[in-house]
Amino acid sequence: IHDESMTDASFKAQGDKYLKNAQWQKAVDAYTSALSRPEVDASQVLDAVVLGSRSRCYAFLGNLENAVVDARFSLLLDPAYAQGYYRLGCALLELGRIQEAQDVVDRAALRVPFTKSMEQLKEDCRIRLAGEVPFNPRRYLEAAQLHHNHSHEHGHEHEHGHEHGH
Repeated sequence: IHDESMTDASFKAQGDKYLKNAQWQKAVDAYTSALSRPEVDASQVLDAVVLGSRSRCYAFLGNLENAVVDARFSLLLDPAYAQGYYRLGCALLELGRIQEAQDVVDRAALRVPFTKSMEQLKEDCRIRLAGEVPFNPRRYLEAAQLHHNHSHEHGHEHEHGHEHGH
């Protein structure tokens, strides 16, 4: 449903609301609408954030290839978008493309402030490259999430082990 009065920013806000409520497919649809608006003033930075958010939703839906594509595009539009590196690295790691994920972490280290999430991703890559854990990216990411949330009781509600902050 395309309401002509809705702008790309309001579609993004709608997508953010769905994302917050773990309605991944609805969020993907809203973000896709935001990206397809022919706004004259559409900013590349806004599009980068929308792509980054859609990448996160795709990851939760298990569509990791699309998650990789969106994260890559978000970085093409805004090379200073820190979350783009994180989303790309996580999706690659979960696909078992460990060296590529490591390369993303290395690129991020040169371009954006390093967050706690990126430190964790860097460590995940190091451990996986060293062969210290059996090959099962999803279980490993879940373990990392549980470790990350050790102060909470259980981390079961976060199915794919991605961080939920922006």
